[in-house]
Parts: sequence; structure tokens; C-alpha cells
Amino acid sequence: MLSLQNMTVIKIITTTCNNQQLQSLIIDSHEGFENRMYSKTGREFKAVQDLANELISKMCNCTRFKELILELLWPVSYRIMFWISVYAPFIKPTTFYWTDRGRIDNVATAKYILRNEKVSVRGRFKLACKLCLSTEIREIWSEMTDDDRTYFQYRKRETFRPLLLFWVYTMKGSDYVRELYMPDIFECATKFGLIEAIKYFFSIMPDHLKNDMAALGEDHLHKKADTTCFLEEDEVDIGYLLFSQLWDSNKLISFHFDSASTLSLILHSSEHKFFLEELAQRLPFMSTASTESLLYLLFYSYHSEMKIMKDRDYCKLFMDVWRTVPASVRNSLIARPNFGRHFLKVMIKREFRYLLREASNNIDEYAASTLAPNTSVTPHCFDESDWEFLNFLIEEGIATIPSLTKSRSVLLNFLEGKGIQRLFFLEKSLNICN
Repeated sequence: MLSLQNMTVIKIITTTCNNQQLQSLIIDSHEGFENRMYSKTGREFKAVQDLANELISKMCNCTRFKELILELLWPVSYRIMFWISVYAPFIKPTTFYWTDRGRIDNVATAKYILRNEKVSVRGRFKLACKLCLSTEIREIWSEMTDDDRTYFQYRKRETFRPLLLFWVYTMKGSDYVRELYMPDIFECATKFGLIEAIKYFFSIMPDHLKNDMAALGEDHLHKKADTTCFLEEDEVDIGYLLFSQLWDSNKLISFHFDSASTLSLILHSSEHKFFLEELAQRLPFMSTASTESLLYLLFYSYHSEMKIMKDRDYCKLFMDVWRTVPASVRNSLIARPNFGRHFLKVMIKREFRYLLREASNNIDEYAASTLAPNTSVTPHCFDESDWEFLNFLIEEGIATIPSLTKSRSVLLNFLEGKGIQRLFFLEKSLNICN
């Protein structure tokens, strides 16, 4: 149950983000969404922050309360950008509907857009199909010309083609695609995190197919979590939904599956004590690759744009897990050239933005900084947990001079685009701790 304060804060920030001028800035930031791990630090989002601060200042004089509201600006903006990237990449919605927990109401928002006749009939059909809004799909189908219908039937390069074909044939009265192409349709919905579509297919699917389709979806989530180590909010919800549709015997297999995705679902359920207990039982049997995936999962959860816990809690969890990993596995991971380099690359791009030197040309000032500040007020106003995390990576030998050197060419390509020539500060910090 959310507190009255939390509900008020969520209501204010979601209402503010429906301001047309602010929403336009947020949507403009969507262009770089593929690089979303670092997009919060972009110049475009700075404009969003400035306008949001101005709008909220007109409503609220209490500094602390305003800070609480602005803390949710990025999560709410992220949800808007993510929603557009999945559901409406070529449509600029003017209004988003929100749940009381600050998540976009997919169905209500889509239905609002579908009522806008200025949106092309093809655009509306695609959107309705992604959410499997059967009533709206039938209404839009009746508006479509033969050319429009043929377009969706034969356009092979369409990203959501299995889903669109399902509805094209359904509208034509052909049921054979339901079972014949259901694996492709279901995989498409799972791949893009279309939770409303998955709910719909489970509602019409024969019972004998539900377990197989749930297993197919779980397998996709396993692969994604093991590859990218990050599941979006709707994908986590999809994971729980798929799990509920598995036969009991398969639930047991899935639950004990040696995969980061299974642990991800436990982690995101906020049962963190249970997570650590499960981890302690699994670690002796986990491969080095699975352990690596798990650590990336925790790292991305710490750096993710949508935080379920506080930064410090994820930081501590990462440290606790690392210390639980057998020494032989830790040494094997440290020996991998890309292991520490990956952490450094993300932290430099996202957490330690002053390395980009946009506000100052005095690199000596940064090089003179110490890595372990004595107070919560850290050099250049950075959160203490960021310093603590980087310090831990260095002390444990995860982040090293060799790992920085190996990533130099990649980092410099990024940094030179920001007008930076050298990485004096980080090298000095690593030398201090080593």
C-alpha cells in the first residue's frame, strides 16, 4: 500500500509530465532511446529537468517535497520514452494515462490515441494489434481500404509481422493461423514485452498449448537476461505471468534453472533475503558464465533507469554476492578482459559525467581529487554510493589499469565526441587504490 505522500508525489509528477511543452521535450529525448543507459545524462534531458523544475516550483514551495517529486522525473520520463519506442514510434501521443503506482496504463493510453482520427488508419491498426484490442481492431478494419489490408498481409519486413498477420487472418475469418503460427505470434509478443497481447493469447489459447507457450516465453526471457542482464518492467511482469501458466513440474524445473532470468524475477520481487538464500544454494552448482550473468544483472539493476530499491541497497547486494562467489570463480572472472572493462565503461559514461568535462576545462582539478571522500558530500556533488561502488571494484581487482587500457580506444571514441582528450582522473584514482 502506497502512503498518501507517495500517491501525491506520483500524481503530481505524472500530471506534470502531461504538460504539452514538457512532454514534447521528453518525446524529443526519445530519439536517443537505444542508448538509454546513458540518456539521462544527455543535453536533451537537461532541458526536460529545467522545465519540470520551473513547472513544479509554481505548484510547490516546499524544497524537500519538490525534491521528492523531481526524483521521479526520470522514471516517469523513461516510461514515456519506452512506451513510445514499443507501441507508437511514429505517433506523438498528447496524453498518457497512469496507474496509481506511476506506470503507464497501456490500454487506456492506447484507446485515447485510437480515438484520434488524425493518426493514420495503418498506424492505429498497428497500435491496436500490439495490445490485442479486439473491438478497436474490428472497428479500424472496417475503415481500411483493400490496399491497407493487402499492405499488412504481404509486407514481410514489418517488425511485428506475426502479430499483425494473426489479426489480418482473424478479421478475414481464418482460424488456422491460431495454432499453426501461435509459437511465432507468442514469441513476437514476448520479444517486445507486449504484456497485454500475452494476456489476450492466454485467454483464447487451448489449455494444452498454454504450458508450451509459457515455456517458450520463459526460454526467451532466460536468453535475454543471460545476454543483456536487464529486463524491463513489463518483461518482469510477463515472467511472473508465464510462470503461472507452467505445469507444476515445469515450474520446479524453471525455478531451479541455472539462469540469471530466474534469479532476476526473484530479485525484482523485492524478496531480497530469499534471493540471497536461493543464491547460496545455487552458487556451488552455477557455471562461471551464469555467475557472470548474475553479476551483470545486479550491476544493471544498480545502474538501471527504473530503480526498485535504493542505489545503496543494490550496491550492497552486489558486494554481498561477489564475496559469496568462490575465490576460484572470482579469479576466473577477473581474468576475463571484458569483465572489468564493461563495468568501467558504463560507470564512466553514466555515473562520472564530469569526466566529459562539459562544465570545466581544468582537468588538473579532477586529477587532484581523492577517490574516498570522508563525508557524504562528495567531490563534484556525486553520490557517495557511486564512489563506494567504484572503490569496491578497484579494491577487489575487478577494475584495473589493464582493464582501463584495454577499453581506451572505445572510451576515447566516446569521449572525444565530447571534446575530451585524456582520462587523467580515472587512471590516477586507480593508481591511488592499487
